[in-house]
Amino acid sequence: MASLLQGWGLAGCHSEEIEQVNMKLFKLLIAAGMMCSTGAFAHGVSEPVGNYNNGCIFNSHSLQISTEHYQVAHPKKMRYFGDESMIRFIERYSRTVHKNGIGSVLVGDVSTKYGGHLNTGHASHQNGLDVDIEFYLDRINPRDLDKPHANILVNKGKQTTNSLFNRKYYDLIMLAAKDPLVERIFVSPAIKVKMCDMTRDESMHKYLHKIRPWFGHTEHFHVRLKCPSHAYDCERQDPIPEMFTIAEEKEDALSWFLPPPENSVAAAPKKPKPALPMRCERLARK
Repeated sequence: MASLLQGWGLAGCHSEEIEQVNMKLFKLLIAAGMMCSTGAFAHGVSEPVGNYNNGCIFNSHSLQISTEHYQVAHPKKMRYFGDESMIRFIERYSRTVHKNGIGSVLVGDVSTKYGGHLNTGHASHQNGLDVDIEFYLDRINPRDLDKPHANILVNKGKQTTNSLFNRKYYDLIMLAAKDPLVERIFVSPAIKVKMCDMTRDESMHKYLHKIRPWFGHTEHFHVRLKCPSHAYDCERQDPIPEMFTIAEEKEDALSWFLPPPENSVAAAPKKPKPALPMRCERLARK
């Protein structure tokens, strides 16, 4: 390595500078397709590329359709592929849910085999790091997995959860938030408000903070994982705005139900669809 660096005129560089060179060289090798014909790691190591709303997956892994601890909803859609870290998360999380006596995990959409835009239902779920967990805790006959089963937990047209939301669903969401690989979780604002009311221990705030209000998400919650450390072309999401108490979390969730201020700026025009990352374009042509 020293002679190679000397040949490039880099022998006198500090270690941090050399690390930057190594990273740039790594990315150049990927872009040139030198790692394999698809530009990904050659033998089965999955890699998310781009961001959650505009990306793809190399060497995706697939979930089993029905296991002891989880089942995949609507398997005919074939949206049960993801980054290896996502598959391991679902396996680990579903075992924890089962161990805590909550029930069986019903897995909704993850991603398609190569990721990218899904034809219906989502802007995200593109790079194998998003998964929907449906609000349903019972086992399902495998022949019936393509039928709808999820429970709606929010009163229609109102800002409150209904009588179906109970401690088991609270624990189902909170157990996911406690996993260190989880970057954030999206739930209905009404569910976030209810969870704030149910959380008495301020030490739980660090997990509650990961749970973000987002309209929809009345039949499922959406788990998003962090980019794996080896995935240099995976785009990290901006940090969640800081909040320091459960009361602040509740106020933030309630704000989703407020009308916009009278002097609010008009909505910006819709942005054009961004171009796919270069590596994803090549994958899309396969």
